Amino acid sequence: MAFGVDDILVGVAGNATYDFIKLIAKTLIGYEQDDLISKIENAYDVAEKEFYREFDGQYGTSKNSFLVRKVTREKIIMSVFYSSKVLTLLDIDPSGFDGANPANEEVLARFITVFETVMHQDFILDKILTEKSKLEADGKFQACILAVTSQLQDQNACILNKQEDVIQQLNQINTKLSGHSVSLSELSAQVLEGEYKSNLDYAKNELLEKGKYNEAINYLHYLKDRAWEKLQPLAKYYLLTYIASAKLALSEEEEAGKFLLQALQYNSEDENALCNAAAGAVILGSPDQAIEFARRVLKKNPVNTNAFSTLIQCSKSDVELDAILSEIPVTLLPAADVAFAIAIYYRRQGILDKAETWFRTALENDKSNRLEIKVSLAAMMIDRMTKDTWRIITDQLDAEQREQIYKAIGLIAQAWDEVKGTELEKSRGGWLYNRSIGYFTVGDIQNAVSDSELALSMEPDNWDFIKLRAQLAINQDDYAKAVELLKPISKKPDELLLLAEVMRADRQFKEAAEMVQSISDIGDQIIKVAINRLNVKLMIDTQNYSDAKRIMLKALEECPDNISYLVDLSAIERIVDSDSIASETLQKAVDSVSDNTTKMELQTLADELYRDSKYTQAAPIYEKLSEHGTSVALLDRLLLSHYQSGQLNEALETAKKMDAAYGSLRRHSEIQSVIFEYIGDLNSAKATCQRYLAKYPDDIEMRLRLALINVRLFEYGEVDAYLDAGINVDRLSIKDATILSELLSVRGRYKEAIMLLYQIRKKFFSEGEAHALYVSRFFLNTNGKEDWLNPSEVMVDTSVHLTDECGAGEWYIIEDCSNPDFQKKELNLEHPLTQKILNRTIGSRIEINRTPISVEYGMIKAIKSKYVHAAHESQNLLETIFAGHPGIYGVKIRVPRGDANAMPEEHRRHDNSPRLPDVKELVTSVVDKKSSFTDVLRQLYGSGEITLGTIACSIQENVIDVWAGLARNSEIGINTFGGNENEINLALIKLKQRPKLVLDITALLTIHTLGIGASVVLAFGNPVVVQTTIDTISQKIQQFKASEFRGGFMTLGKRQDHYIRDEVKPEDLRKNRRILEDILEWIFSNCVIEPCWASLKINMKDKKELDEIIGVSFVDSALVASQSEYVLYAEDAYLRTCVQNEPFFLTNSVWTQVVLLWLLAYGFINYQKYSEAVNIIYNQLNYGEVIFSPNTIASVAEQLGWNPNDDFSNFIQVLDADMNAEEYALVVAAGFLRCVATRNISQNEMNAFVDVVVRNLATKRNVERIAAKLISILNESETDEIGFIVDRVKNCNKSD
Repeated sequence: MAFGVDDILVGVAGNATYDFIKLIAKTLIGYEQDDLISKIENAYDVAEKEFYREFDGQYGTSKNSFLVRKVTREKIIMSVFYSSKVLTLLDIDPSGFDGANPANEEVLARFITVFETVMHQDFILDKILTEKSKLEADGKFQACILAVTSQLQDQNACILNKQEDVIQQLNQINTKLSGHSVSLSELSAQVLEGEYKSNLDYAKNELLEKGKYNEAINYLHYLKDRAWEKLQPLAKYYLLTYIASAKLALSEEEEAGKFLLQALQYNSEDENALCNAAAGAVILGSPDQAIEFARRVLKKNPVNTNAFSTLIQCSKSDVELDAILSEIPVTLLPAADVAFAIAIYYRRQGILDKAETWFRTALENDKSNRLEIKVSLAAMMIDRMTKDTWRIITDQLDAEQREQIYKAIGLIAQAWDEVKGTELEKSRGGWLYNRSIGYFTVGDIQNAVSDSELALSMEPDNWDFIKLRAQLAINQDDYAKAVELLKPISKKPDELLLLAEVMRADRQFKEAAEMVQSISDIGDQIIKVAINRLNVKLMIDTQNYSDAKRIMLKALEECPDNISYLVDLSAIERIVDSDSIASETLQKAVDSVSDNTTKMELQTLADELYRDSKYTQAAPIYEKLSEHGTSVALLDRLLLSHYQSGQLNEALETAKKMDAAYGSLRRHSEIQSVIFEYIGDLNSAKATCQRYLAKYPDDIEMRLRLALINVRLFEYGEVDAYLDAGINVDRLSIKDATILSELLSVRGRYKEAIMLLYQIRKKFFSEGEAHALYVSRFFLNTNGKEDWLNPSEVMVDTSVHLTDECGAGEWYIIEDCSNPDFQKKELNLEHPLTQKILNRTIGSRIEINRTPISVEYGMIKAIKSKYVHAAHESQNLLETIFAGHPGIYGVKIRVPRGDANAMPEEHRRHDNSPRLPDVKELVTSVVDKKSSFTDVLRQLYGSGEITLGTIACSIQENVIDVWAGLARNSEIGINTFGGNENEINLALIKLKQRPKLVLDITALLTIHTLGIGASVVLAFGNPVVVQTTIDTISQKIQQFKASEFRGGFMTLGKRQDHYIRDEVKPEDLRKNRRILEDILEWIFSNCVIEPCWASLKINMKDKKELDEIIGVSFVDSALVASQSEYVLYAEDAYLRTCVQNEPFFLTNSVWTQVVLLWLLAYGFINYQKYSEAVNIIYNQLNYGEVIFSPNTIASVAEQLGWNPNDDFSNFIQVLDADMNAEEYALVVAAGFLRCVATRNISQNEMNAFVDVVVRNLATKRNVERIAAKLISILNESETDEIGFIVDRVKNCNKSD
């Protein structure tokens, strides 16, 4: 077997080692053990096998493990027996053979432990090791070693001589082989270098490349200290370079730079060494030296990208950069090193877009997964997205920008995952800082805080890290945390200012004021303004208004146009002066806005305008501030400003924008729904609510809103499903309960409504509003006949008046519950008193209490439903405790027996106040006042000064009632025509164009009464109806239903000097209700329900004024009809005049009289139907002035015996151009000729009527044109009879 040099030297050393161990053992146990060495060897072999088994061959086998090396074996054995030093990887070669994994510190330590454990199993070895441990514990083991060393000196000399002999033999062999001799010193150096080369390889492969940088530094420094003088220059170069590499990884840049420069002297002409030295010079701030090194590299290698990278990083201007870039081959520009350097240059220059572009190029061409490139690109992306601080503060990032932030977060996450859990993570706090900013920017506060805290744990004194964490705490309203973070480190004015702001937010007013006063040396005007404003705010906080105003006035002397100062002064003046003075100052702020006004100042101004309810002025500023449309807070303010200022169209657009950007959130969803409801687009309103509730299903208010929308849509199945689902009363406000009770009432669930309101009354017993609500709804939702309200005996849900034998009494309420309120005299079924009175009736005598000496009895004096009792109790409270509360007002009527008209002195109030009026006086007074007011309104209507809707709004009646009342009144009637015949002509012209008819409520009522709905649809297509018209009908139907439920009602009115009582019976109500239900059914079958989008073009306040004057359904109908090709169909003449001339409308209109005339002329109804309809509108509906019509001519012809003589010819001259407009005359003539066609007259008489009609129509008109038009009208609906008429008209044209 052949041996190498290492094997021979290890063998020599091994023999000496075992001799040393033998002497130590003899010293420790007192005698020499012959088989000691074999025992040790055997123990080592057993330990080796156990090691391979434990690690399952992970670190090799008996053939290729690091333990196979003899030198390693000897060192391990020596360390166990005579060394107190722990053996490390620096003491051995940890590498294996043939691909076996190298050992690490833990693996080496584990084997030594196993080796010692095996040796302790042998008696002799255990005794030796035990004695050694005792001496070590007593500090005597070192003396033992010295004694043994002395004994071995002679043996060592012999060993060295033997070693020299061996080396000489080897030299002779080598000389023969190589032809030259090698000195002993040279050979020893080569041997050492070979040994440390494996150590360097281990440092590189097993430590540096596996991220064990601190261990690598310690390992390499130990190696440097131990073997530096023996290392060849190249080994020194690598050792220093490896140390620099580890320090760079740990962000110890300055130290790394020094090592890189130091390393160059040991490999001064190497290309990589020069590149490394150039990098070191850049790190240490020596660009000239770096450039020199880079140039030397480029002389050796003109395409070295590292050298070009250095030159780029050392560039001081764009000119220098351009010069360098011109040297670089085009193909090398995208290289990762070059692109990265270019990106860094542009980042340093603040040209962020170019920097980002080159960072992306570097990342695309990076083949070695350099984490710094990813993180640098991510930091650049975040920096560029957050450069506009205003956008960040107001959350104004758009979708694309947010996407870029998320991509940057992803890049940092990729890099962080590479270093997480390694030694590098502690030096990468900056990565987490940047990622935290990214998370903060997109609103992910939880992850932002997590990253910020982790970064801060790595660098607790980093001001930027602390400030970011404090800002996150402020964002979470954790001001105490922010103060805790900032207080120890704030020194500069801006830092102290931030701390003072946070202290104020934490209500540490005194400390904040002291902090502000401590800030000095303020050179920055922005900081000075901020300090003045903060000082004033602190004074306002502590109600020191006079000093606050003084400081602000002084500040304004220096900066009279400072918007922030003016806004603050306005706020102070609103407190100490007056609203008018404050508003003047605020207007000065508005007038001071210029192109140089900062966004922060604009928001300060807009917020103050908003607080001052100047929404119209605030809206355009918020519009400008939220130009990117991405800030929820700003858009919310903009939305509310638009809405509160009545700009509903702008509000709706803003709400839609928010919906698209953020999905369904509360504010914009609610306002969007409100606006859709306002214009009558109920389907869109419903969809908006449903989208919101899909995300937030527990929002009671929105669920109630959706239910109300479903009521308007007649989606009663969905309403019932909601009501059946059960609602937690504890979550309801009084407002919510009001709406819910309305829903129950609409669905005829009156008892449930009362039961709900009873619970609400109980919950809000101390609030007058709850009592007023209960009383009003109780009397609306009951008729007094319900069994559950009229108990005959004591039972659950009854109130019992129980008196004692002295006549004193209490009311008790019987409840089926486990937690009765005894303060309100509630008793549950388990209560003893309940047991005694349950099922008893009025007059029952009850044993209340029994004692050994007496028995107390009581008597049931009255039994009521607890709901009735509550109504009476609440009514009393509203007249006493809650007197003056808006809502139900009670009137006490005191009438003595026997005389309903007298109120003697003895019936005056106990407080001697004047007596109350009797019922007759009271009621007649009310009737007189209402009658007088109504008479005035009727007079105004009769004279054409107000509309039907105005009357309804003024007396707060449904316009259907007003229409019906006037239609029944022959003295006034319905004012349908003002007498201007040109209006008729214009209306007929419009009808000829077949427009879309928009039917108002009066048109619907008239069409239904006349039965001409089918003809109208046939002639003009499906008419348009607005939602508020349907609501008007629906509300009246609900009124009818409620009145039916209560058994009808009685009205009291006054006509002339007589009081008239009118009893309305349930059957009458039912009949009228069904009429309206038929109208609704016709609408749903034949009409288009169109939203009133035009109302969004009018300010809501102006629209509200119109609604209150004319009536909302009339306004909406007119606005819809203002569209091109639409016409309003309305009976009210004054309404038509208003909408025709009012700028909001400019609407064309028609009414039934002209519609009937047109339908007859064009053959959509026959003359009989026309006559019947005309008779109804004039004689039954009292529709005002009779217009000239076919009936007028037919009536004259009838009187003349249908003889077309001269008298008829003289009358028919009304058709000529001087008497009537052409279209009007043509329609009337066509209508009359259709009447002629139905008469039983001769052909000659028929021809004569045609001739005289055509002749008069053609007077002062072109006969051909007139005849053609007349024929066109008649041909719209041609019958056999009309065919004869048409032929005669044609002949008239020829003969003329």
